[in-house]
Amino acid sequence: MACVNDIAFAIEPLDDGRQSVRSVLPVVDGVSLADLVEEFERSWGYEPAGGYGGLVPEFYSFGPLDDYYLGGGEYRGGPRRPLLGCSCGEWGCWPLMVTIEASEGVVRWRDLAQPHREERDYAGLGPFQFDRVDYERAVSGVMSELAS
Repeated sequence: MACVNDIAFAIEPLDDGRQSVRSVLPVVDGVSLADLVEEFERSWGYEPAGGYGGLVPEFYSFGPLDDYYLGGGEYRGGPRRPLLGCSCGEWGCWPLMVTIEASEGVVRWRDLAQPHREERDYAGLGPFQFDRVDYERAVSGVMSELAS
């Protein structure tokens, strides 16, 4: 098997000015995906760079997260789906889109894109590949934490 990345999902508070809500932020190899993307964008001179935050399940219905993060579920936006949204909490404002492929032993994130800046090339970022058992364990953990 090719290089396998470590995966975790962090729950971070998001203050939208009205209430305190929680966002789900992927963490790859110990670094938040938002930070990885911002660093990549800065290294390529993309402006604006960064500005990403986690998805806010309390605001948007992505369906069951275990299904969503495996590439299934009700999302109808084409083959890509958001893994990050804008730091303001609105995922559609500034999303990072990705294709999620799940096979028997591996979950893969590929074809990262910023749909509001179609000229940007993210081919040098990813693909990321995760052991499916570890991935499902990480998703299950974040779902349990959100439920408490």
